[in-house]
Amino acid sequence: MTLRGGRLVRPPEVWSFSMNRPRSTMWSLGLALVAACLGFALAACGTGGGGQAQSGDQPVRISVVPGFGSLPIEIARAKGFFQSNGVNAQILPNTSTASFAPGLGKQYDFILSTPIDFLSAASKGIDITAVTGMQVNSAKSPNNVLLTKQDSIRTIADLKGKRIGVVSLAGTTYGIMVYALQQAGIAKNDVTFVSTPFATMEDQLSAGNIDAALSTAPFWSSSLPKGYRIVMDLPFETMGEGSLNAFYSSSKQYAQANPKTVSGFRAAMNQAIRYIQDNPADARTTLESWLKLPQAVVEAAPLPAFNSALDPSKIEPYIKVAQVSGQVSGSIPDPSTLIWPGSAS
Repeated sequence: MTLRGGRLVRPPEVWSFSMNRPRSTMWSLGLALVAACLGFALAACGTGGGGQAQSGDQPVRISVVPGFGSLPIEIARAKGFFQSNGVNAQILPNTSTASFAPGLGKQYDFILSTPIDFLSAASKGIDITAVTGMQVNSAKSPNNVLLTKQDSIRTIADLKGKRIGVVSLAGTTYGIMVYALQQAGIAKNDVTFVSTPFATMEDQLSAGNIDAALSTAPFWSSSLPKGYRIVMDLPFETMGEGSLNAFYSSSKQYAQANPKTVSGFRAAMNQAIRYIQDNPADARTTLESWLKLPQAVVEAAPLPAFNSALDPSKIEPYIKVAQVSGQVSGSIPDPSTLIWPGSAS
């Protein structure tokens, strides 16, 4: 199945905004997202929390990579949902999730997790437990899409011998790509993966340095009016409707010592997700101000699909992905032991 035509693309008028200088625009977009992350005050990331019970006024340290998929965190902060649920949230942004799991109990109390990072941490013996879902994959909200201009690339099977731009040579999106290639009978070594920042993928495609790219919202949406097309929404088509994209974790030690904080965090995330679903226009306005993005860019991209429910069946499919992509070498605990009680609600 390929994702193109009217089924995935928004109505023509949504994609009609002009971007006359693609290079400067995409660089500006990338810099805006980095600035949104680095511009936050990163106060006191040192000791505290860990496995000790926290007082009501003690900061609860929450990691985040600012972006469309992390919108519930900003909504929960801006609308006071954390505060009303007894969570004195201290939002700690970063540009990558790589340092999050090792920082549990030292720098962070709750961390943004992706399935492969999460399973990798668990396989290394890091004390980690998933506490609430957040972003899921859905046909209505394409996220990590395979983008190209080449007519010869129509399905994933057409990627043999091609150069694929990926933001990282590790992680969940890369892992799903390797897994999907294998399912299509293509070995990892039959393609060339090229590490490419999202903000420069369009430039690299235009220059002929890569043949296709795994882009993300809002970057890919601004490329469609320029002749680029979606071959497939990789996570949705490979893992299925409602499959896990990103969620939040803590340590079991912290969760045991601070059950009210965990419950409050979950409640705030539930409220934030419901707010986004009920108020999409305001959610987009929040994205504009939070990520410092132009209104046209935010309007062109679909809002992500969110769901706070989480159970072992959401994590289990990614074990094979982690193993096939070579990102987990040790044994992986039973997924049922990696979900904090109540996360499925």
